[in-house]
Amino acid sequence: MRHKFSEVFLNSKAKLLERDMTETLAKSLILFGVLLTLVGAVLYFARCSDLNFFQWFGNLPLDFKVERENFKFYFPLGTSIVLSIVLSLLFYFFRKLSE
Repeated sequence: MRHKFSEVFLNSKAKLLERDMTETLAKSLILFGVLLTLVGAVLYFARCSDLNFFQWFGNLPLDFKVERENFKFYFPLGTSIVLSIVLSLLFYFFRKLSE
């Protein structure tokens, strides 16, 4: 059975588009992993060093801590709010820069 030129062209175009999307997703996931590792390393080494940059991190007024004999409960509401605001502003500025 013979294929028409347009069918072959469209099929090859769809395959290229699918491959480009897969490559983009793979690169994005690798970049996200590297950034997450860097942030983790910064937080780890900042806590271990004498320069404790993130002393406030987890100790804000709305961070709830309950400690009993056999029970510990920690709910970082204040830290979550601050991180949400900071990340929202960062994403907003990145989006504005890319336009």
